[in-house]
Amino acid sequence: MKNQNNHRPTLNKRIVVDAELARKLLAFKNGCKSGEFDKKVEKKFGIKRRKARYVLQIADKLKESEIAWEKVGHLGWTKLKELALIITKENVDEIMKKLADANIDTVKKFVRQYDGDSKQVVEPVKTMLLTLSPAQYDAIKKTLERIKVKKLDGNGEALAALCKSAELTHKRANKTK
Repeated sequence: MKNQNNHRPTLNKRIVVDAELARKLLAFKNGCKSGEFDKKVEKKFGIKRRKARYVLQIADKLKESEIAWEKVGHLGWTKLKELALIITKENVDEIMKKLADANIDTVKKFVRQYDGDSKQVVEPVKTMLLTLSPAQYDAIKKTLERIKVKKLDGNGEALAALCKSAELTHKRANKTK
């Protein structure tokens, strides 16, 4: 099957990222000459070089922290990639319980705000899809960039601040009527 964007074949199967794949990737990498791994991994395993490297990094962190893959593998590789930055043998159970139903944005926020306390409060992050015309998109994007300040955590908080400001303006306008 051809992909319309880059005319390269696309893979229709979902690759399960687990300890077995990590073991096979590591063995393959160790058997490759310098620079060969990146060139051959997609053909051999059906996954992109970048994902293969993430899987190896996750496996290294789990091995270093003495955490069984089975304990965390149910989360999927994108969440594990983020959690590998903070997870330890001591905090793995608490973090797994806290983030059991979390989406990737919530996991990223948790990792970004992690202060060593696995009992910290995790406020779920929600995703909103907006359908906009190109002009609306450009106007919102420019406004968000203009109102971002260091205290705001990305576009979400900038948009929330913008909405709050619009709501206050609307309330003031209604009071004067």
